[in-house]
Amino acid sequence: MPTISEFHGITIMMFYEDHDPPHFHARHARFKAKFAIADLSVLTSKGDLRGQDVGRIRRWGRAIQTELLENWFRCMRGEPVRKIEGLA
Repeated sequence: MPTISEFHGITIMMFYEDHDPPHFHARHARFKAKFAIADLSVLTSKGDLRGQDVGRIRRWGRAIQTELLENWFRCMRGEPVRKIEGLA
């Protein structure tokens, strides 16, 4: 599973040939969650997913939503993903 970004202890990844809807995975020592790219809603989560973490992930996702979708399609074609700068 390729890592596409890291910030504030959060690792953002995508799986190759994953299922719809287009999404990404976020992991931290306290949680694992899956976010939809289209509206950045939380699709699933396990652990202590705090509002502060969700806010950071959504802020980052809104700023680079097109790049996330491009990486999704790369994964679906089995191509290498591009790294995306994390949230400062």
